[in-house]
Amino acid sequence: MSTLSPVRRRTIGAVCAAAATLLIASGCSGSSGPSDTVADQITISNHMFQAPAGVKAGATVTIRNNDSDEHTVTSTTAGTFDTEVRGAKTATFTAPTSPGRYDFYCRYHPSMKATLVVS
Repeated sequence: MSTLSPVRRRTIGAVCAAAATLLIASGCSGSSGPSDTVADQITISNHMFQAPAGVKAGATVTIRNNDSDEHTVTSTTAGTFDTEVRGAKTATFTAPTSPGRYDFYCRYHPSMKATLVVS
């Protein structure tokens, strides 16, 4: 037999139910943190690019800059794409319409390099 009063049992039960709801909701959240990979998104963190495994030709590509510095996503093939994104902001560009591998870099930080694969 329990030594807890009915009111106390209901209170503990309500607290446990609320905690379980929060745990379930946080596990099912659709939000993405800085380290998550999102389709058609290039992420910049700690002066490094994280490119998606691939994007479709002509897709809109989002650039998420998690750094405080401004960066660019500039194709090594002149005129293909060149997008600036301010610190802690996002920007977009349209992926090339021809499938292939497109190397890119940051004009402000030339050691930052990656490849966009278009299918």
